[in-house]
Order: sequence, then C-alpha cells, then structure tokens
Amino acid sequence: MGQRGPKIRSLEIVCELFWTRVHKSSTCWLWTGARKSQMGYGAIWCRPRLLSAHRLSWYIKHGPIPRGMMVLHRCDNPLCIRPSHLYLGTHTENMADMSKRGRTDRTGRPGMKNGRAKLTDEQVQEIRTSNEPRSTLVKKFGITKCVVSQIILRKTWRHI
Repeated sequence: MGQRGPKIRSLEIVCELFWTRVHKSSTCWLWTGARKSQMGYGAIWCRPRLLSAHRLSWYIKHGPIPRGMMVLHRCDNPLCIRPSHLYLGTHTENMADMSKRGRTDRTGRPGMKNGRAKLTDEQVQEIRTSNEPRSTLVKKFGITKCVVSQIILRKTWRHI
C-alpha cells in the first residue's frame, strides 16, 4: 500500500520485450525503443498505460517505487536505464539536481551555458546580422518567429 508499480498481466513478457530494446555498453545501458518526451526519456507501452523505461528498469530490479518518490539518474542521461545509474529521490531533490547540472532556465546561466539552449552563440549572431526574412530563419534554425524576434530585439541572448 502506498507504492506504485506497473499493473500488467505478464511481467515476464514485458521484461523480454523491454530488454530487446536496450543497448548495453560498459557505461550506460541505453534505451533504443520509443521516446516519451522532448526531454528524451524512453517509454514502453504496458497496457493500459505508457511507462517510463527508467522507472520500469527500477521496478524490475528493486520492486515498486514508493509514493512520492522519483527515479533519478546519476549519469544525467535520460535514455539510460542501467539500474546502478538510477536512484530514488524526491521532487525537491530532482529539482536541485537539475539546477546543479544546468538543465533549468532558472539557473541564471546565459546562452549556451544553459542546459536547455537550442542555439549556439554563432547562430544567434547570424540571426542578428541576417537580412533573411524571419520565416526563413525559423525554418533554418528550427525555432519559432517569437524566438527570432526576441533574439533580434535582445530580449534573449543579451550577452551576445
């Protein structure tokens, strides 16, 4: 009671399928199946729901995840499902770890030092000096018109 785990009919069948989608190296064991989110976490369908691959790896090795706990990565690789690289932590611990590793906008890290940056300093300079229409820049760099405007108006990437 008070613990969460996958509610599936045959854990053996899911485990067999699960391990066929893992590439084991000497360091991380990388999930090669479907991706769950833009953040790059792996997922596997266990009817009636989609499960995070790293959480299922924890469950297979250690059992149910206690309520209120998250499965965190020591290696900072969202595709890694190696049990020895995973540990339990609270949401607060996860946010502190995320901040320490520079994966949040709230760290005050500008530009490329920000863990979520999609552009390089050189690309930002190119956007600012370009005579191309904004729609062309959007396609070229895979960003939105709003982001292009914020860069040109120096609302973002001010340090460049």
